[in-house]
Amino acid sequence: PKTRFSDKGQPTDSFITNKMMQQIFPYHVVLDHRFIIIQAGTSLSKLIGSNNLVGRSAPDIFEIRRPVLGAWDWSTIRNFADQTFFFQSSVGRKKSQLKAHFIHLSTKPKRVLVTIAPDAKNTEQLTAMDLTMSDLPIHTFQREAIFLGEHMYSGIRSAHKLDKLSRKLVYEHNLSNSLLYSMLPREVATILRAGRAFEPRHHENVTLFFSDVVGFTDMCSELPPWDIIDMLNRLYTVMDFLAERFLLYKVETIGDAYMCCSGLPEENEMHAEDVANFAIAVRECVQLVKSPLTNEPIRVRMGIHSGSCMSGVVGSMTPHYCLFGDMVNTTSRHESTGMPGKIHCSSITFGKLTHFTKHPEHYNFTPRGLVDMKGKGQLFTYWLDSAGETNPHVDPSTLEGLRDEVQEMLDSKTWRKRQYFERRVSNSTLTTQAHTSLRDVESHDDQSAKPDDESQNLSQNEHAPPEQGLEMLKSISVSFRGLLDDDLSQHIQRIPPANPSRRESGSHSRSQSLSFTIEDYGASETTSLTPEGSNSSVADLDSSYHHLR
Repeated sequence: PKTRFSDKGQPTDSFITNKMMQQIFPYHVVLDHRFIIIQAGTSLSKLIGSNNLVGRSAPDIFEIRRPVLGAWDWSTIRNFADQTFFFQSSVGRKKSQLKAHFIHLSTKPKRVLVTIAPDAKNTEQLTAMDLTMSDLPIHTFQREAIFLGEHMYSGIRSAHKLDKLSRKLVYEHNLSNSLLYSMLPREVATILRAGRAFEPRHHENVTLFFSDVVGFTDMCSELPPWDIIDMLNRLYTVMDFLAERFLLYKVETIGDAYMCCSGLPEENEMHAEDVANFAIAVRECVQLVKSPLTNEPIRVRMGIHSGSCMSGVVGSMTPHYCLFGDMVNTTSRHESTGMPGKIHCSSITFGKLTHFTKHPEHYNFTPRGLVDMKGKGQLFTYWLDSAGETNPHVDPSTLEGLRDEVQEMLDSKTWRKRQYFERRVSNSTLTTQAHTSLRDVESHDDQSAKPDDESQNLSQNEHAPPEQGLEMLKSISVSFRGLLDDDLSQHIQRIPPANPSRRESGSHSRSQSLSFTIEDYGASETTSLTPEGSNSSVADLDSSYHHLR
């Protein structure tokens, strides 16, 4: 460099070589009045992925994205000289994002310096351009800006992650609370969560509701368990919906028995009315649940009774909120001595609904008379027939709308049988048919071993082969088609006797083999069911069949 000094020792003119300028401004270009590049930094070619920039027109290489100019024009650029320009390279394999500043050097000849730098806000964007921090110009504050941006981005990312974890924690907390409060009353759960014991409490005015499904024992004996579970799930979904609607507390379910109450854990002056309204709504809405045995609406017996009881929590591993007292047994007796589709009401509840209420016309009763109840002797009871037309909660029009609402709720839920259940269906069907078929084969053999008088006239060595048993064993293969995939090839082949002369000599046809070949997902296994001799029992077939399963 050549520098001139004035008399006072201050420099007046400075000159810089091209080499030093390229080191200071590695991404710069110098333009003339026609926007022709007359000088370019050595690192610019690496940045935009294009060589030989000198002598080319700047508008052909760079596209000004901001500010929006429309075209390269010196007068327009002069108006925005104090702003940062954002370029995008339009040549080369890279579409690099750049930012630039215009610096006026001279007028005659016109020379303008354009300092260019990568438009990177963090190290990730810098790495995408195949650059490092050392590639950034040293005369700018871009390195410090990226460092600051990384620090702020890290802080924001940590705050966002913490906020996400906090929201997830709140969600899980609410979910656990919801599950806990569905098993225990809120007050009881709070006490137990604090590590304290819940003291038993006495409740003076409580009305209980008991119900069970008519014919449930027959269903359990004739239907697979998953059908029973599906039916109970639908039934209890309906009853839970109605219990929530009439502000009842669900105590528990045992099999087909449903127990709920009003008057605890919080006191309720309208406990008898709420339970009576609930019972009437249940009788109407359970008709939407079909019996898997008859495909008809299920029928339930219901009993309601009012009185006092104790509540407490039993157990430490799985705490259970239970009710104790004579009224619990009495309510259960009313339910068990009731009739399908009717609400069996005690005389105490009848008195609360007719004599100790402001609206006795809300319910219609029919006296049943004295009923023998186990452990109680004879008690006078009533049938709760229906609600009066003035009852705003369960009058006929309200019941119709409530039934439509329950139907809509059931339709909105997805009832799916799990794949496990579907496989169990096929497996259960297979086992039943297999044992039935094997028993039939044994019966056929017993009949063959004891010929009647008419068959004595035939040759004792001529017996028909067990074609019936073969057909029944073929039916087992049909059941396999439900247990395995539909596209599995299955073959049942009857293998001829190994020694035909034995058949000619009159040997029993049961000496032949029945061979099953099951191809399961590319693996093949062959099992022969071969009763040896005329004294072979069905146990041989049974053991071979279980090996085949």
